[in-house]
Amino acid sequence: MLKNYFKIAWRNIVRHKGYAAINVSGLTVGIAACLLIFVVIQFETSFETFRPNYKNIYHVVTQQKREEGFAYNPGVPIPSTEALRLDFPQAKVAAINTAYGSQITVLSGGAQGGAGDKKFTENMGVMFMEPQFFDIFKADWLAGSPAVLSQPEMAVIDKSSAEKYFGDWKNAVGKLLKMDNLINGKFAGVIEDARPNTDLPLKILISFRTVKKYPDNYYFNSDWHSISSNHQVFMSLPQSESVARVNAQLAGFIKKHSGDKGQVSSVEFLQPLADMHFDTRFGNTLGDHMTTRASLRTMSFIAVLIIIMASINFINLSTA
Repeated sequence: MLKNYFKIAWRNIVRHKGYAAINVSGLTVGIAACLLIFVVIQFETSFETFRPNYKNIYHVVTQQKREEGFAYNPGVPIPSTEALRLDFPQAKVAAINTAYGSQITVLSGGAQGGAGDKKFTENMGVMFMEPQFFDIFKADWLAGSPAVLSQPEMAVIDKSSAEKYFGDWKNAVGKLLKMDNLINGKFAGVIEDARPNTDLPLKILISFRTVKKYPDNYYFNSDWHSISSNHQVFMSLPQSESVARVNAQLAGFIKKHSGDKGQVSSVEFLQPLADMHFDTRFGNTLGDHMTTRASLRTMSFIAVLIIIMASINFINLSTA
């Protein structure tokens, strides 16, 4: 019986080639469009969820009260890092200080450079980083270990950048660099490239102790009332810890440590890591783009409409 159905269908297609081409191509284009939208949605919703412990990782962010309403900043006061470690000993805390549009010079003639120096501009992925960052976010180390970031003027590079700079990532360790014609450093580690579905593109990582030597150049100060999006903090909580309880403590955190007896307009709170890619209140992420869940729902609705219209068109042509 089934064999006969295929024979009849094939004879109809051969007999009405033009009609069959229009009918089949319409349904094919509709299905292809839906699959493409599905792939985009799947990619966008996968940001950071590939990390085994992503549900326990949080981004410490700031809400600022202003006359026109609330403003949100992905950064926190720089002294917050050590204070968070004191107030929340059960948590893992790590800070980064980002730099955008940095010039990385690979030195060929020792610390003073030479005619063979290579200059590269990195628009994102350059960060001053604490070694504790890798207690929260795991990475595959091809050379070195997180411990190298405990020393000043040490740097870590990702594999693709190392190949761009040196041809082979194995040649990176031990090479000298100069950052922004200011900081002298040495590559002491190589990590695998970050996945495309992350808002934490790690390319050039400079030890956090280094930025403390150049506070005026990288917006680094100890003022509790100065908040820059360049300085961001991440926290990993035990599964048994209550996020609501931590947020309750953070409500008075800045006032407690700043010693300000007056009205403090800034409050820190925890943003789930998986929300970073979608929370437009904080502007752009450290990655190259962000989206909203409303946009993804709209795309899903459009995909459903496309497949319905393609099916109706196919049925109409078939019955005609």
